[in-house]
Amino acid sequence: MQQNRSRRRTLELLGATGLAALAGCLGDSGEDDDPETPENGSDDSDDEALDGGRLTVQVTTDSADPIEGARTTVAGGDLEAEERTTDADGEAVYEGLEPDTYDVEVETGDFGSETGVVPVGEGSDVTRPFSFET
Repeated sequence: MQQNRSRRRTLELLGATGLAALAGCLGDSGEDDDPETPENGSDDSDDEALDGGRLTVQVTTDSADPIEGARTTVAGGDLEAEERTTDADGEAVYEGLEPDTYDVEVETGDFGSETGVVPVGEGSDVTRPFSFET
């Protein structure tokens, strides 16, 4: 009985605006407030990027010049070994990674190769730099 009084008092204090805000926090209000969500028919091609973590492998010279065309390989989590090539900024991006520790290998050709390990958490955006002597 005391619990019912507390609930009633809480509802009285919240008022209509507070109840609407509380309902929004607790679950679906039944309204489609966000037309950009996939449930509302949008064509969101970045769905994978929204889930999991993101790892950017950054490859530069010791003078901070980006190395384009370096081969990066990432393995761990649900990836056996996924390969990318660095872009003009010296970066290769891996998205939608499950939380885990990943092995990273970088092969530059002219400057050699290097390996490393990096943890990636759910929703994290991690950059793992590699720097090579010129």
